[in-house]
Amino acid sequence: TLFSASLLAHGDESNLLERSDFGGSLFAQFGYYQDSRQAETWSIPGVITGDNAVHREQGLQLMHGEVAFTVSIESVLAGHLILGSHHAESATVEELWLQPDIGENWQLRIGRQLTDIGLYNATHDHDWLFVDANLSQQAFLASQYSDDSIQLRWSDDTQQFTTWIGRGNGYPASVDKSSAIPHAYGVAYEWQWFGEQNSVLLKSSLTHFNAYQRGDDEKTGHTHGNGNDISFTGDTNLVSLGLQWQWMALGWDIEWMAQQIDADLIDSQQFQTKLDATNQGISSQLYW
Repeated sequence: TLFSASLLAHGDESNLLERSDFGGSLFAQFGYYQDSRQAETWSIPGVITGDNAVHREQGLQLMHGEVAFTVSIESVLAGHLILGSHHAESATVEELWLQPDIGENWQLRIGRQLTDIGLYNATHDHDWLFVDANLSQQAFLASQYSDDSIQLRWSDDTQQFTTWIGRGNGYPASVDKSSAIPHAYGVAYEWQWFGEQNSVLLKSSLTHFNAYQRGDDEKTGHTHGNGNDISFTGDTNLVSLGLQWQWMALGWDIEWMAQQIDADLIDSQQFQTKLDATNQGISSQLYW
């Protein structure tokens, strides 16, 4: 932690400053990465993927660096900002959101954030137990999906329900800049049980993405050394069901994800074809 400060309230004389907390942190992850597949020709057979699904840099590198700032005003508002860089790329705003206090058991968050999809998407990648996203997330979410969105969550001691609606800034969505209609939205539900030495988490999510001419003006879709000249316009629905079991230091995760695509593909010569496809993936990990 770089710095932190808090001022406590004193009886009836408290004001916003005295009820405010400020904090910040710096994170850096160095590592060595090597892949037998070339980034220019990287693909998952039969699946269109976003470019972020693959490492572009190999060798010794700064894999992830970020600076985070937080502020909260008790019973009023919380805010969070994360500036980050992946694999020597330019720094970007990874998260920037405000969270007004709307009462017990409820959470409203507005701004750029990681959306609640599956077991892992809402968790920053440097907090994962693995370096790369699993194959399902690489194929269906280009490793990790974030969006400018509004998220509403209700939770109690054992369950949590989340719904969100977003602009559709990232793969597999794509924004029609002439339209103000949201291009992504979803719901998620999780139930958790705690024992004396073990716990169980069940989580499901359903997400809808809409893409408008994806691939025309941004690098999305796997390539074969010649760049992407195929335009994708249509809908993608993604459903997930996951289980996490933890016993002391031993843990086991398993997740099933299925993607349904209904879209039109147009190439650079304006030839058009229909794409109606379903892809499924199962990932699992054991850790201790």
